[in-house]
Amino acid sequence: MGDGDEDCKTIPAINLQNFPDKEEYRKLREASKTCGCFRLVNHRIPLALMSEMKCVVRSLLDLPIWRSRSRTKVAKT
Repeated sequence: MGDGDEDCKTIPAINLQNFPDKEEYRKLREASKTCGCFRLVNHRIPLALMSEMKCVVRSLLDLPIWRSRSRTKVAKT
């Protein structure tokens, strides 16, 4: 892993309740730069939508590699 491994022992949480708050924006940029991932809290995304998204992602990840690669192309509109 990279040099920022010591900084990423836990996944940083970004609070979207008052976003774009200067401190949360700073944390978002730092997490993206050092860890490459973060967790969003107070995002107001309905649980039903998150559950549906997880099912779709799981079904994609369960496909064989050759099949999932053919399904990841995004259609242009």
